Amino acid sequence: GARASLDADRCSVGAQFVLGRLDAAQLERLAALAEADGDGTLAMTPWQGVFVHGVRHARAPAVLDALAALGLVCTPGDPLAALVACTGSAGCAKSHADTKRDALALAARVGQPVDVHLSGCERHCALPHPATHTLVAVAPAHYDLYRRDAGAGLGAPLARHLTIDQAAARLTGTRHSQDTTDA
Repeated sequence: GARASLDADRCSVGAQFVLGRLDAAQLERLAALAEADGDGTLAMTPWQGVFVHGVRHARAPAVLDALAALGLVCTPGDPLAALVACTGSAGCAKSHADTKRDALALAARVGQPVDVHLSGCERHCALPHPATHTLVAVAPAHYDLYRRDAGAGLGAPLARHLTIDQAAARLTGTRHSQDTTDA
């Protein structure tokens, strides 16, 4: 969304990269957008997002639309807005699962933002902040589910060896009758 800046006539417009991924074509188009509609600067955030600075207020909706057209997450209601996933088996030998692919599948199934971190192994890389729920891969496309509590660590174990469909059901409260994987 748009954020105020020190210049009263301008603002910064921000969005998130889907699961922290940005490719070269997106970066080129972001740079062109910053040149055309902003002051030419982009700011990458530690939260896997970007801001286009120096956008005239009247152009902010168009810039936000352009960011969405690039495939970025632009609304807090997007199911991908609260998901974080480590690099997964596509980029890490320690990972038990393709966390990025599984996170996309999970977002499609839950259909709403849910504060979840998908970790490919017990090391929990890429966890920028404690998440309400953590899915830790135990095998390809199978995860143990934890819910954060007052204690240290990931929290209380809720279920073991869940598929993405079973995890989505648990996270949305629509548990399948065949789901007997309580922790």
